[in-house]
Amino acid sequence: MPGASLVVAGDHQPAIVHALVHSINQALGNFDKTIYFTQPIEESPIDQWQSIGELAADIRSGKVTTLLILGGNPAYDAPADLGFRELLPKVKFSARLGLYEDELRRCATGISPRRTL
Repeated sequence: MPGASLVVAGDHQPAIVHALVHSINQALGNFDKTIYFTQPIEESPIDQWQSIGELAADIRSGKVTTLLILGGNPAYDAPADLGFRELLPKVKFSARLGLYEDELRRCATGISPRRTL
């Protein structure tokens, strides 16, 4: 029966696998039955590179006194030229909720391990 199934590719599969799964779902008649295409859910998309650059500038100018980092690691992930590793100690209070102890623990005021269920 067309549209009575769903084929899914894992998040870490290469693009070619996702394209193949898309074609399989189309051939099985799953579009508009078990698969619905919608507009992106991000209502106000931002340029993340610009945003992290603005945050770095605000830290540099002293505008940021408290910074909470949820799961990220700007000391590692942010563009190197922003110098987050050197900037974070300038924030009066910074805390990070994350899974790992990494280079951010040397920069942030507080680190809290996130518990998983």
